[in-house]
Amino acid sequence: PIYSMSAQNNSIARLDEGMWTTMSQVYRRSRIAQTFLSNYNYEDVGVVQLSPHSTSTWTISPPDEENMKKEAKSKNPITVKLVWTVSRPPSSPEQSGVTKDSQET
Repeated sequence: PIYSMSAQNNSIARLDEGMWTTMSQVYRRSRIAQTFLSNYNYEDVGVVQLSPHSTSTWTISPPDEENMKKEAKSKNPITVKLVWTVSRPPSSPEQSGVTKDSQET
């Protein structure tokens, strides 16, 4: 990965009811989003601000770095894969408390 970070309790903020309503309004025309959001309320959500500083060290060869820069400057689409893991204390012994997912854009 070229970027990695983690957030602990002190860097996770709670959403208030007004923020939840505002966020829900953004997705009001998406049936899929509304179905997903209907399973939660503002007390279930935490907000993490992504740091501009990565915790991972990334190495790339000079030729690959140049190729990457050329590709980024071109008008061709670039695929970005976002992978995340969320862990919290499980509410029961049967649950793992860890959720992982990814999305390519």
